[in-house]
Amino acid sequence: MRLNQFEMIVTLENYNSLSEVAEKLFITQPSVSKAIRELEEEVGYAILRRTKGGVEFTEAGKQVLQNAKQIMECVERIRNQQMLINSNVNGKISLGVTRYWGSDIFAQILWNFNEQYPNVTLQFCEGFSSDIIAAVEHKELNLGVIMTYSTDKKTIQKQIQEGKLEYQPLFVDQVRLYAGIHHVLHEKKEVYMQDVIPYSYVTGGNGVVAEHSKQLLQSYGYEKDVEIINNQQLRLRYLVRQNAFTSLPDRLYQNSAEYQKLLKPIMVQDLKWSCELGVVYHAGEMQPMEQVLLWKLQEKIK
Repeated sequence: MRLNQFEMIVTLENYNSLSEVAEKLFITQPSVSKAIRELEEEVGYAILRRTKGGVEFTEAGKQVLQNAKQIMECVERIRNQQMLINSNVNGKISLGVTRYWGSDIFAQILWNFNEQYPNVTLQFCEGFSSDIIAAVEHKELNLGVIMTYSTDKKTIQKQIQEGKLEYQPLFVDQVRLYAGIHHVLHEKKEVYMQDVIPYSYVTGGNGVVAEHSKQLLQSYGYEKDVEIINNQQLRLRYLVRQNAFTSLPDRLYQNSAEYQKLLKPIMVQDLKWSCELGVVYHAGEMQPMEQVLLWKLQEKIK
């Protein structure tokens, strides 16, 4: 059992849908569904039931709710007890975050952090994974949240090792191909890479990211150059107008209303592509507040 599961249960008392709970807690709806399903599997009975109006607690679930509220009240008392100690903790922590995950990570980290540590300043810097690793290596950043595609994993691992850094994985996500909602490929019942490669591929990464993407696509017969457009608005317009395609992690797509409005996943049968989100840092030199930040990253992203 995890505290975030009880937090979701307590939050659900004031809402009738898992999507509203997800929005309130700055996480995805699938994450809420999975967490509650895992809790139900662990206790051995249903906590929620689906109705026409959304979801509601079962009789057993109502008891779980009461227990969860007591647990979270105890947790809050413990946190309040630490406020005096935390208020005396001060300093600045600089965190590097990949551009793909910047806003999502900000929301996760800032959740109650300023209340618990009012004299600690968090400084964020967005960039590409390779640049973030270099900045952590040279101590320009305390921690770095990076994203590694299956296509560039070896290169990233080598850079981390050469920089004598530690790496802590957070989660692995499936990567899919996406195109404008009116793209002709969405009309096909089955799509394979041979159907996709005639169209242009667009990335929001740098030259290194483009090169690794191109290498993967070339294995399926892709012959075009990879288009690099870092401005998200321009990239989305280009994708829609030029009938191009791009790649996105599932979680990133689910967290973006703008992506969902303009793009749809191309359900490619023969493509296997994944990415991993993780943290790089100097293990032997971590300060207490850096360790707290790392723990919060692990806890919230779960």
